[in-house]
Amino acid sequence: MLSIFKPAPHKARLPAAEIDPTYRRLRWQIFLGIFFGYAAYYLVS
Repeated sequence: MLSIFKPAPHKARLPAAEIDPTYRRLRWQIFLGIFFGYAAYYLVS
């Protein structure tokens, strides 16, 4: 099998105390990425 098609190695699960802060940070990162992406699109076009 080609190495590009191999699945990523498994990661250890996050402790329960770290799940909410981690997902909260990731949600903000996604929101800001979409926001600035749309803003850049409309400013450029």
